[in-house]
Amino acid sequence: MPVRMPKLRFTRRAGKILLGIVAFVLILFGVATWQVPKVLHGVLTDDVAKMIGRDVSVGKITFNPFTLTVRAQDLTVAQPGSQTPLLTLAELDASASWTSLFWFAPVVDRLTLRQPNIAIVREDVLRFNFSDIEQRVAELAAAKPQEPPKPDEGLPRFSLNNMVIEDGAITLDDKVTGRKQVVDEFTIGVPFISTFGYATDIDVQPRLHLRINGSPFDLTGVARPFDVVPSSTLRVAFDGLQLEKWADVWPMPLPFKVERALLDSNLQVVFEQPKDAPPKIRIVGDLGLRRLDVRDPSGGNLAAWSALTVSRLELEPIARQVYIGEVGLWAPQIHVRRHANEHLNWQDVVAGLKALRGVEPTATPVRDEMRKASGLKPLSPSGAQVAPGAAGAPAPVPAPAGQAPAASAAQAPAPRPDQAATAPAGQAPATPAPAPAEWKVVLDAFNLHEGEVYVTDAVSKLDYVMTGLAATVEGVALPQPPDQPINLWLTMDNSTDGGWLRAKGPLVIKPLSLDMNVRLGNIALAPLAPAVRSAAPITLLDGRLGATAQLHVREKGGAIDASATAVQADLTQFKARDESLKPVLDIAMQSLRITADRLALGPGPSNFTVAAAGVQGDGKLDLKGVFTPQPLTLKTAVDLSNLNVASFAPYFASSLNATVRAVTLSAKGNAEFTAAAGSAPMKAGWKGGVDITDLDLQDRVNKDDFLNWKRLGFTGMDISVAGDKIGARLGDIALEDFYGRILLNAQGRLNVMDLVAAPGQAGGSITQDT
Repeated sequence: MPVRMPKLRFTRRAGKILLGIVAFVLILFGVATWQVPKVLHGVLTDDVAKMIGRDVSVGKITFNPFTLTVRAQDLTVAQPGSQTPLLTLAELDASASWTSLFWFAPVVDRLTLRQPNIAIVREDVLRFNFSDIEQRVAELAAAKPQEPPKPDEGLPRFSLNNMVIEDGAITLDDKVTGRKQVVDEFTIGVPFISTFGYATDIDVQPRLHLRINGSPFDLTGVARPFDVVPSSTLRVAFDGLQLEKWADVWPMPLPFKVERALLDSNLQVVFEQPKDAPPKIRIVGDLGLRRLDVRDPSGGNLAAWSALTVSRLELEPIARQVYIGEVGLWAPQIHVRRHANEHLNWQDVVAGLKALRGVEPTATPVRDEMRKASGLKPLSPSGAQVAPGAAGAPAPVPAPAGQAPAASAAQAPAPRPDQAATAPAGQAPATPAPAPAEWKVVLDAFNLHEGEVYVTDAVSKLDYVMTGLAATVEGVALPQPPDQPINLWLTMDNSTDGGWLRAKGPLVIKPLSLDMNVRLGNIALAPLAPAVRSAAPITLLDGRLGATAQLHVREKGGAIDASATAVQADLTQFKARDESLKPVLDIAMQSLRITADRLALGPGPSNFTVAAAGVQGDGKLDLKGVFTPQPLTLKTAVDLSNLNVASFAPYFASSLNATVRAVTLSAKGNAEFTAAAGSAPMKAGWKGGVDITDLDLQDRVNKDDFLNWKRLGFTGMDISVAGDKIGARLGDIALEDFYGRILLNAQGRLNVMDLVAAPGQAGGSITQDT
């Protein structure tokens, strides 16, 4: 049976209806073609002009109702008191999409800006030629009644596609620094920015081209809008971007000056738009900052380096994740100077940076953040720990110039404490906003090569240099996983004096834990002589220092406990001069070794040894005992031999009426000392023997012999001191080869009683009756 298709009959009535609809649409489109440009012209020249306080002019405006395309030509925003407009735009071309009705969201298929020119004038540190526009907009926003907060509905729905800016230019006339910056040939292409899945013809590739003061800057990319996950990639690659030319553009006065800095980039910015999910932005690649030279405002050196490289960077700002393969720092130089007013140059830098953040110069936000990262409570200005709530309270930031009236109008009076503590009846307390997700940072390795530190002190005239510094940090992960410490290595090979340093150990940030093995050797003391001379009238002439120790730092109950074990310090070829005496006194020691099984500020004993040789010639000292810092106690065995005490005669020469030509001291026994604590008095004791040999005293006036012996020995001594009580048992006394010139004057006074001169009086001859 044949099947017949029904015939569509086009009646006269249907034709009239269809013709009427078409006519209505055409009339509507015609009216839109005529009225939309007029409305837009009025909005731009009247409403927008009143809102920003500028004359706005626009040339021809056309509207195509079929493609929803608006074209505006010769848009100009005037600048009062200047022949140069604030903004000029040769043409604006925007094409919306009819699918906006389907998505209930604005959808723009194409947006093109041709030859936009912006002329910026920096009139003051914080004021530009558009600052009054910001103020007017802020005042209009403050005048509107505040709407009640709405529940979080996610990102607003929109889709912008095929965005292009062609041949733009930005000029900055900086009246503060006197410089003029020019960015021209500005061309940018953005394939799409969308918060929901929308497919359209994308013919714009990611790109950016501009010239910065004549230096070209190019970025290129690839768009893949029809992949399963629409994405676009922007390659940010350039070499040697001169940052010093743009440092002065920063609106706030910086506490330092960037003399030179070259920025290198080999990055890729990947934009991904998953279906029914927030957009993703990933930044991957390498960064570099070369030839950095930072000076203080007076031109003095602050910091410099040859190169800083960041390799294998993977940054996801929305997901708050950062991975860095390696950070390398080559040839850094740090200059630390103390001025004549005892102020450090870096203190001015830190205070200036705090001022930029609106922080009081006396505040310590960096230290507080470090304590918080270590699980400790921040410190109050007085040094006491503060409550967590107080530590987390934001510091007030001063409003920028020109915005204070608007900010004051927008702020409501602060409620009284009793009002703030109780919510109104029948109203639930506001739910606090959820805290943002914590940043996750992973750094595989940080390597510092050939670092140098320069220390200059105008007070002490110290000029000290450390070279050959190197450091390695591996396994950084924040927040730090359990059982995954950060590994640290630090080395120094100082070419100026041959000194060296080696240190390594694991670090745990929370709770703070550090175990580091430290070794150093051949550290020259003579370069530190000016620092010692400024504190005491002693000049370091020579000496080499070495040490080994195992350092331990622990956080326990909110307090930091620091200690060292297996400590050994060596001092060799030590020479110094005490210039407070006339004549000056030279002090020398061939070697000194100090060992301790434990050093700490807290309670607990520490076994120690001291071995010194070549003290003022042939002197030798050995100590072996126990030391406790809290309460302060010391118990040690003493073995002293051949100490040339005569070399120390200048210390007491003014108090004697005789010249000490020779005397040698030896001692062997046990010594004890306990510091006073509370009601308990200070205690000291000595048990053992003392030998005073080769004593030779000479009359200071006529050089005659006065007193000498070969040996004066005490054995079995037991001397104790407890507060004001003194107990002395001298034991056995032996005197060998004694000679003394003893005189009795006419007043019946022995000359030995005048051996010690009266304070403030010059003594006469002690070997003849005057």
